[in-house]
Amino acid sequence: MPIDVKTASYDDPVAQQLIAEMEIDLSRFYGERHYPPQDPATWSSPDGAMMVALYDTQLAGCGGFVRLDETTAELKRMFVRAGCRRRGIARAVLVSLEDTARKLGYVKMVLETGVPQVAAQQFYLSAAYAPITCWSPHDRDPTSVCFGRELAEGD
Repeated sequence: MPIDVKTASYDDPVAQQLIAEMEIDLSRFYGERHYPPQDPATWSSPDGAMMVALYDTQLAGCGGFVRLDETTAELKRMFVRAGCRRRGIARAVLVSLEDTARKLGYVKMVLETGVPQVAAQQFYLSAAYAPITCWSPHDRDPTSVCFGRELAEGD
């Protein structure tokens, strides 16, 4: 089945629908919590990006990144609907986001996930991410696990 990854605005209703579903999905690990409102501009060029994925024309997942510093992008809001997992969708979104980050001049991508999210940790390890020291505010959260990788050309 074809996977189609498209750029979207962070405040696009489709992206917001997936982010809301992600919050519900994460509640099984952390209880109910809500992400603070975001400035959509930080999720678009030249600082960031937001993408949504369709699997055989069905809305399947999303992911994005924001500027952490001049050379580092922070991967955020990676999510694939439960019924669409294990089909290469997360990998397709991640590759598209890494390509976009390279084009914007980033040389490193970092991310934060959680101790109970074992499948996410395994996914990032399989995508050549390595554990790194967490940065603020994640460095104060005992449930945080952070990963990073260099974005070399031709990866």
